[in-house]
Amino acid sequence: MTSNTTPNWVLMWLDTGHIVRGDCGKITATRGIDLDGQFVWFVRHPEKRHGYHSQEDDPFRAIKQAEAAWAARRAVRKNWPEVKALAQDLIWGRARLDVRIEDAYASPLCALGIKWFLRHLGLGGSQRVSGRLAALLMQFEPQLGFVIYEAQARTNAHALRPTKARGKALPLGLPQRS
Repeated sequence: MTSNTTPNWVLMWLDTGHIVRGDCGKITATRGIDLDGQFVWFVRHPEKRHGYHSQEDDPFRAIKQAEAAWAARRAVRKNWPEVKALAQDLIWGRARLDVRIEDAYASPLCALGIKWFLRHLGLGGSQRVSGRLAALLMQFEPQLGFVIYEAQARTNAHALRPTKARGKALPLGLPQRS
C-alpha cells in the first residue's frame, strides 16, 4: 500500500508495506520515492517531531545517518535561546549575516528536505539569502535556526574565545544579550 505525503516539505510517495525497523525497535525506515523519481528512506522515531529523509541505499545506514543528524540537532538546541536571539537581531537589523546554501547542507537537516523547502519557496536556484530573510522564514519554519546557526559558525570560526564581560566562551560567536 502506498500513500502520498509531504513529511517535512518533501513531496513523496511512501510505501507503507516496505518498512524496516532499526535495532532498537523504535526507529523505522519507510521506503519512498520523491516526485523527482529519487528513492529515499523516510526515517522516523516515535519521540521525534521531524523525520529524516535519507538517500542511502541501505535502510540501516539511513537510520544511522538520521541518528547522527538528530544528535547534531540536540547539540545545537543547547544554544537555541541564542539562535532565537540572533534571529530577532537579524529581523530588526541589529545584526547582519550572509546565509549560504553550504550552511544549509552543513546543518543537521537532510539534503532532500533542504532542496524541497527551497523549491516550495521559489528559491531552488539560490546560493545565498540575507540573514534577515532566513530569520523571517524561521518564524514559519523553526528548523531554519539550524541553518542560521551554521552560517554564524562559519562567519565566526574563531569566536570561541573568552569575552571580557563574562570571562567565558560564547557559543559560536552568537551575540551577547544585555
